[in-house]
Amino acid sequence: MSVRPICVLILSLTFASSGCKTPSHLSAATDLNSTKGARASDLEAALVKDLHAANRGSMGTAWFQSTVHLAPDWLIDSPSGYWGRDVATLPVNLGCSRSSPGCDSQFSRRLCTKDEDCAPYQTTCQVLSASVYKPGDQPRRMCLGSGDQLMNRFYSVMVSAQKHLEITTLSNPTSRFWNMMVNAITYLSLKDPAPTIRILLSGRNSNKLNSEYPVQPLLDEITNEVKRLGGNMNALHIDVGYLANGWVSWNHAKIVLADTDRAIVGGHNMWDPDYLEDHPVFDASMEYAGEAAAGT
Repeated sequence: MSVRPICVLILSLTFASSGCKTPSHLSAATDLNSTKGARASDLEAALVKDLHAANRGSMGTAWFQSTVHLAPDWLIDSPSGYWGRDVATLPVNLGCSRSSPGCDSQFSRRLCTKDEDCAPYQTTCQVLSASVYKPGDQPRRMCLGSGDQLMNRFYSVMVSAQKHLEITTLSNPTSRFWNMMVNAITYLSLKDPAPTIRILLSGRNSNKLNSEYPVQPLLDEITNEVKRLGGNMNALHIDVGYLANGWVSWNHAKIVLADTDRAIVGGHNMWDPDYLEDHPVFDASMEYAGEAAAGT
């Protein structure tokens, strides 16, 4: 893991456009013949300078300066491996009916044991870590597309929580993302001790008035699913919240934060049709740990 300076804009990854209104600062500060480390420092200094000049009043609320620990796979881009490929070679027909033989009943993906099982769907046999909801269980192998790895990334951060898990996103996770989240919450409820969980949304459905969708039924649905999977209801401490009175606010942050130490922040909503179907949209987030996660 490497440690790098970063300016974090809490709402999204598009902080450069917020702070750097013109490219002149960056071009003046960057020497193309310098080493990568020096260039990174120059870019960071230019960004901080512009943020102080244009957004000093929002320091500590909308942005802050800190350091992060970045793993080699810190950038989460989806779908990955699509650029430059012929459309005819991309994964196709990944979904299956949950009641059909050989189809996973939770994630509607075909179960497999080897890559040849997935050849008709132009993909490979992969592990879905998000299929585990009890510590010690083995994850199931399925014919997955690149977008499905998003579930593994979110799940991995969620189940790493030891004291507290924070999930903030636009609206309620849908379909496979919902199952991923429920599995993670069930897993956490079986830890000793179980961490506390808080889920903040703009609403259950971002296209509907919140007054039509009170929060209690959503909380009940989550806890009922956890109970069905064998979670420890006595250990589960979970809060779910959003503004109840119409479209007063449209929260657009996407954050998964475990123990103020490990975070995923960026552009991905947990929406199945957008990222997990055969024609996914392109999006990006980042995973980081360390000091900056504590300020997220």
